[in-house]
Amino acid sequence: FCYDIYRSISKDTGFELIGTICSDYATITYTDSGLVTGDIFYYYIIPTKDGIDFPASYTIGAQVR
Repeated sequence: FCYDIYRSISKDTGFELIGTICSDYATITYTDSGLVTGDIFYYYIIPTKDGIDFPASYTIGAQVR
């Protein structure tokens, strides 16, 4: 599977693809860098396999520490 990672500063709009990770493992890690402490970002992922997009994950919010 591959996982497309999307980020926005808004909970509902403005998401942009910021990275893709491909892995055969059940656990993956992605580090988003260059962010400013205190800012809040929203993320979701879309799993893909063989050119097929699967349903998107729930959107989560995170504050940079």
